[in-house]
Amino acid sequence: MPAQPVDAIRAESAVVFLDVSTGRHIVTATLPGKVACLAPSPDGHYLAAGFGDGTILLLSAATGKPYHRFDGHQGAVNVIRYSPDGKTLYSASDDTTVLMWDVSRIAPKPVPCSNLDACWADLAEFDVGTAYQAMWALTSVPKEAVPFLAGRLKPVTLPDEKTLRQWIVELDSDDFETRQAAMRALTAQGERIAPVLKQALKERVSLEASRRIEQLLAATEWQLPADELRQIRAIQALELMATPEARALLETLTKGSLGARQTREARESLDRLAKRPVP
Repeated sequence: MPAQPVDAIRAESAVVFLDVSTGRHIVTATLPGKVACLAPSPDGHYLAAGFGDGTILLLSAATGKPYHRFDGHQGAVNVIRYSPDGKTLYSASDDTTVLMWDVSRIAPKPVPCSNLDACWADLAEFDVGTAYQAMWALTSVPKEAVPFLAGRLKPVTLPDEKTLRQWIVELDSDDFETRQAAMRALTAQGERIAPVLKQALKERVSLEASRRIEQLLAATEWQLPADELRQIRAIQALELMATPEARALLETLTKGSLGARQTREARESLDRLAKRPVP
């Protein structure tokens, strides 16, 4: 079926993109008409949206902006799916037809990362839109980005429980600097030490230590440390690249401590990639 460029049409609905690592808002795509169904591409780069008027829009996951429109159905599009290789889109409509669309040649060209250090810095931004633009930019230059990330991503080793317990004890130290140092050390561990902190609250701790532990737990519920967030987004970028070199780096990252979120993210990325053909 013929494809048409996206025209500027009055927006009547919206699709919200969220960062699944934090639940934070990335971008809202304002779209024409009533969205009836959605389908992400296998590589996560794109999103297809079917509408009640029979049209289909393809959106960039990096920006949330539509970049192509398909017309062909005479009724509402109620089912839409990508083929496993992401090259074909299938749509079914109330008009009783199923159409196949060639999407392999119409993807928008990504803006490449011209400064790897700047992209690395942006990955830690709590402005999720900025961080995700950097992540997608890295995926456009995998030959340069993977060695660059390999120099900055290492398997995460968590402090042993004895060290963590010592820091918790020091939260109640008579020395101000010792208390502050312990607080900084525990804060840097992020949500991965939440179970230890919760266990400490069940034990006999002073009011001061209890107050600080509750502060630490509250922080882990809504915000990851900037460096941990950056590493998770870098792991997501490696999964999107899906090159043999990116897979090898993910495999290296799975050697970290089992309790570390980065280790878990790398393992889950490899599990998903194992279900996809090697490019």
